[in-house]
Amino acid sequence: MPNKFTSDFNKELNARFSKDATGMSYSDWVCKNTTLKGLPFNLKRYPFQKAILDDMHPNMSVIKPSQQGATELQMRKALAFLSRNRGTTLMFTFPNEPMLRKQAQTRFQPLIDQDRVFSLGAVKPVRSIEVNQIGTSFLLLAPATESSATGQPCDVIFNDEVDLSNQHILALFQSRLQGSAFRITQQFSTPTFSGFGIDATFELSDQQEYMIKCGCCNHWQVPLFTKKFVNIEGLPDEIELDEIDTTILEKYEIVTANITVDCEQCHQPLDLRADKREWVAKYPNRVNNRGYRMRTFSGSTLPPSYVIDQLIKYRKNDFLRGWYNTVLGETYDKGDVRLTDAILNPLFKEEHGRQVDPIGRWYFGGDIGSICHIVVGSSDGIRHGVRIHHFEAVPLDKYKERVRELRVKFEGLRGMMDQFPEQLLAKETFEETNGAIIPCAYR
Repeated sequence: MPNKFTSDFNKELNARFSKDATGMSYSDWVCKNTTLKGLPFNLKRYPFQKAILDDMHPNMSVIKPSQQGATELQMRKALAFLSRNRGTTLMFTFPNEPMLRKQAQTRFQPLIDQDRVFSLGAVKPVRSIEVNQIGTSFLLLAPATESSATGQPCDVIFNDEVDLSNQHILALFQSRLQGSAFRITQQFSTPTFSGFGIDATFELSDQQEYMIKCGCCNHWQVPLFTKKFVNIEGLPDEIELDEIDTTILEKYEIVTANITVDCEQCHQPLDLRADKREWVAKYPNRVNNRGYRMRTFSGSTLPPSYVIDQLIKYRKNDFLRGWYNTVLGETYDKGDVRLTDAILNPLFKEEHGRQVDPIGRWYFGGDIGSICHIVVGSSDGIRHGVRIHHFEAVPLDKYKERVRELRVKFEGLRGMMDQFPEQLLAKETFEETNGAIIPCAYR
């Protein structure tokens, strides 16, 4: 018969303390103390997450595709650190305010509220969108803006969606760690272009890949969405994988459910779940920077048929780069998207002082994002080409101020700017310039 006093004592312990022990890994702590949809959290769907969850390296970069549970992972990791290290502060940054609020309200707040472990040690813990008290520690949620980067000190910084954030502002956040004994920075993002954002920091790391050992020939490899690994019966050799659309599927009678991921050596199908898998560093001697690259086939939940379906959807929207970045977790550097510095630099010549064009042919172009790109040029007519006089990149919150300054410098300046995604900014700029700078959208 159960001892009532022992049972009551155990309940009292569970109500006051988390399940923790010396040497317990972060993955074990998260699985023992947190839940998902009312059930204990586990890593069965994404076993490759365990190494990333356990790793508290002070300089870490993680490249992630979509639908691999990365956001859920890093949120639980942040909260676990704060629960296990009393009196610490962790800042979790997002590219902008709207993304911060969305993630706070739909992801962070439900997680904090549903699991008792995040309310231990505080009678009335602070709870808001920007600040959450976890025991005697604090979670700060902040947009990647200059005001957020220069404020309260912290011990750990997690940067989410690095490639969508202002890169200069992300560097400023490091000043917040100077007084801490931890000084941990970990970044997570889908990639965009080579040498930019998360891809640039990953290149400096030990570059860990989640390899698989073929159950037939024992060959170790990293399965990619390329013809070397993806077996599509009936697809002609001259057709590249990223060219597949519904017309090709129908013409060659391809059944996507029959597509397999094969070993590059013996060409037998790989069992993405059963075959032996392990994180392996390309440069194990690079101990100062840790890097993990999650790929579509790091897990077994996204079969080739899913990748093909997503490819067709992205192609319909004329956004192949988005498919490479979010579905494959790879950079996209084809010439139809990105202008390189080598192409742009020879075009720009800075002019000093006030520039007066008696004909009024100063032209303005504004590309809007977290970092806005501004160009000013002139032309005597389409047959004479365009001369570039000014080019610069400015933070979003400095855009209107810079436009005012350029309209003083280049008298009669007029042109166009993006209407999206900052519709309010486009409207205000149009009104302040008396219609000289017109919002426009590509359709």
